[in-house]
Amino acid sequence: HKLQPLCRTFFAPLKTFYHQEVDKWIINHPCQREDDFKVSAFIRAATVRNACSGFRCNGIWPYNPDVFGDVDFIWAEATEIADPKESPAPSQEQPQ
Repeated sequence: HKLQPLCRTFFAPLKTFYHQEVDKWIINHPCQREDDFKVSAFIRAATVRNACSGFRCNGIWPYNPDVFGDVDFIWAEATEIADPKESPAPSQEQPQ
C-alpha cells in the first residue's frame, strides 16, 4: 500500500470515522435503522489535508525519490522475468 495514497491517507481515516459514527448512532438511536453516519464519516475523512498528506507520504508531491529504500522493492524481484530478446539464442548446431 505504500504506493497508494488513498489507502494510506483516506480509507484508513474513513474506516475509523465510519465506526465512530456508527457507535454514536447506536448509542443515541437504539432500535432504529439509519445510515446518515456514512456521509458524516466521509466529510471528516475527505479533507484537503488528507489528500496532500497522501501525495507527500508517497513522494509524489513534492517529488521525493528517497521515500522508498531498496528493501521496499525486494518483492518485485520475485516477479522479474528475463527478456528472451536479451538472452543469447541457443546454438542451432547438431552435436557430432
